[in-house]
Amino acid sequence: MSWAKLVLVCSFTYALCLHLATQNRFLEATETSRIYKLLAPTRIVSEIKTSADDSTGSTLLKYNRSGAETKKSAQCNSLTFRPNISLLKRDPLSRVHIIQATFGGVSYPLVLDTGSAISWVYGVNSSSSANHKARQAFVAHSNSCTVTDSIFTIFYRSGTAHGPLYTGTLSINGLKIQDFRFGVAIGVPSLLDAYALSGIFGLPSDPTDSDTSVVGLLQGSKLINKKSFSVLLSHIPSESRNLDDNNGLIVFGEPLGALYEGELSYTPLVPNPQNHWLVAIKAAYIGSERVELPTAKNPSIDKNIGIRSGIIDTGSTLVVLPQEDALALHSYFDDSISDGKNFAIYCNSSEPIHLELSKHNWTILPSNFVGEPYPKDSPYNGYCVSNIQGGDISSSWILGEVFLQDLYTVFDIEGRQVGFANRNTKATLVHNEPQNYYEKNNSSLQMVSTSSDTTSSAAATSLHVSSTSKNIAYTPRPHPLLEQLLSLIYILVL
Repeated sequence: MSWAKLVLVCSFTYALCLHLATQNRFLEATETSRIYKLLAPTRIVSEIKTSADDSTGSTLLKYNRSGAETKKSAQCNSLTFRPNISLLKRDPLSRVHIIQATFGGVSYPLVLDTGSAISWVYGVNSSSSANHKARQAFVAHSNSCTVTDSIFTIFYRSGTAHGPLYTGTLSINGLKIQDFRFGVAIGVPSLLDAYALSGIFGLPSDPTDSDTSVVGLLQGSKLINKKSFSVLLSHIPSESRNLDDNNGLIVFGEPLGALYEGELSYTPLVPNPQNHWLVAIKAAYIGSERVELPTAKNPSIDKNIGIRSGIIDTGSTLVVLPQEDALALHSYFDDSISDGKNFAIYCNSSEPIHLELSKHNWTILPSNFVGEPYPKDSPYNGYCVSNIQGGDISSSWILGEVFLQDLYTVFDIEGRQVGFANRNTKATLVHNEPQNYYEKNNSSLQMVSTSSDTTSSAAATSLHVSSTSKNIAYTPRPHPLLEQLLSLIYILVL
């Protein structure tokens, strides 16, 4: 082969690979924009009485990134890795955050889900486990876990997850609690088989001393001094290779000052029977312009408290709004478009989104809500996937990772409140002792990736969004493979 032909072949191959890579990035972006459905609550609060008065103001509060009246510098940027701190990893396919929980000496990757009422893992007899070669289901160890006479049932839009409740020892990075009650699913909707996760690690706001409450049992065992936990859904660097391999962390007990800047600003919980981490949203803004929302069909909050309620949900990757609210919000972006299932906005959109919670405005930057771009050779060059999506849900908004990733979030069960502060971008993780604590406490564990329908006690919702909006000029047509994926999701959520 001549040099000229070789150069021609190499050039063609490079162009083809570049094209496929671009398509794959697009598919990954649009698939990522839908993973919220796996964990989004179906039973949103709709029974709270509403008032006819609307006392919400129309003036944008002065923008304050710290979310506090005053600011303070982080006292120390170094955070010592301790047993009450667990590293989080991001599942490469579903993009949700994973915590390793150990039952009977076997560590299982579970979805960190503040939207779920209980924790559960796949059972060995579940159909989903049998249908996936890469999965290993939960196996009870007589010396650590015992089955009870009780069962659990969780309702999803596409079916139910159910099975017996077990009682056993739960270990999380060296913290060990006895008599923890969790579900072992023998029946789970099968359409989420592609996600090789082992189940759900539920962290509801339930204040009772239940044997299904991880935080309650930790406090009852004197392992933490407060019924509280906090989450950071962003990477914390460390000179240790093992500690540096993280996509965030969870802290059980008191919040750690090294992880945030300024002051924590707390927002009281809105009472709800599902024990969601539900807060009042006073107002929403695009830049300095207040977003006018349509009248809610099923109000979940008194108008004197806020325009909408929001569920703080670590198990969702996006911010998800009811369809009408998503249409209203995207109408404030120039020439936004929709295919009836998701939204697209200009990639160079620069106006941030502000959510007002308890007189403080928390900002979602464009770098968080502007997703992956459409391929350059598509008719939608210049548009990107919007990470603010519409779903077939009630009036409560689901505030997932897109909202949380730049924040340090405190879930205060005792105080019935959620605290927010900007994360300390200078924070680093260091070892507690010369020997690697993480390696020492995990060396005897068998690491497995078992089957999981990554849905929580609240279930998947629909992405089918009305395509009638003043800013919808035409309909984008996604890649054929993406259409197949969307069809599967559409079947799943109905």
